[in-house]
Amino acid sequence: AGEEPPSLSVLVRKRKLLPGIARALDDAGLPYQVYGDRTIFDSEAVQDVIATLEILATPRNQLALVRVLSCPRYGLNHRAIHQLKPLLHERRLLASLGTLVDAPPADLDAAIVAVLKRLRDDLRQILHTTSGLPLEALVREIRNLHAGNLGSFDIEALHQLEQIAGRFAENIIDRSANAFVDYRRAIEELSAE
Repeated sequence: AGEEPPSLSVLVRKRKLLPGIARALDDAGLPYQVYGDRTIFDSEAVQDVIATLEILATPRNQLALVRVLSCPRYGLNHRAIHQLKPLLHERRLLASLGTLVDAPPADLDAAIVAVLKRLRDDLRQILHTTSGLPLEALVREIRNLHAGNLGSFDIEALHQLEQIAGRFAENIIDRSANAFVDYRRAIEELSAE
């Protein structure tokens, strides 16, 4: 009585195996904890930076736009984003943001227009500040926009993302943000393996 149950560790080489192992432990009624399962791509701050990169690389990327507009810096809720979607659909993002900010529809809330202006101004500033600079500088500039009250995991993940961008730019012929977005997707898929 009062004895602690024996503990056991399971080392998993592929993240995709975790759900099956967790299910088996649940079925057996055994408690468990998962350590080290997170990658830098699990960081909310990294996802915000990557979504901003994706907007710059592919301005018609609706999912990236929704991610950025709902991140802490801009803070739009689902209702506001739903109202904006048809207004930004299938257009060049900076041009459509400019139109909505400079000549907003009468039924568009002033607070939403203010958020759109902030996003437009941020994107213009990023493009102006990083023009001709290495990709790492672009990632750093976007990171600085999204840096707020971040935990140690997010801070370290953003630092690692910046390092990945630096290594990418050193070793790849196409150093564009678009190529980096594709490269990042490949890294994320590999990390799942």
